[in-house]
Amino acid sequence: MEYLIEFLEKNIDKYLFALIILSGIFITKYTKTIRKIRVTYKVLIASTIISIITFYINECDFSCLPKYVMTYTFATSFYEIFVRKIKALISNKLAEN
Repeated sequence: MEYLIEFLEKNIDKYLFALIILSGIFITKYTKTIRKIRVTYKVLIASTIISIITFYINECDFSCLPKYVMTYTFATSFYEIFVRKIKALISNKLAEN
């Protein structure tokens, strides 16, 4: 378990991770009228744009590219597996009240 935590701390950019999750929430909330593109693809497109912008803002060279790719992969998977389910549970609980 220690090895996994150490690996994630070394290879995941926490700020980019948070930005990707928040952009996924934002894009799904404010683009409901666009029905031609599935929600999954909307999140992937928004995450790609956020990652590219962050890469250039932080003035990274290509040595930090693996960290960005790992963060992108982990964050988009985390969003699809956990965040969407948590959002659905919260929406259901609020609809019951």
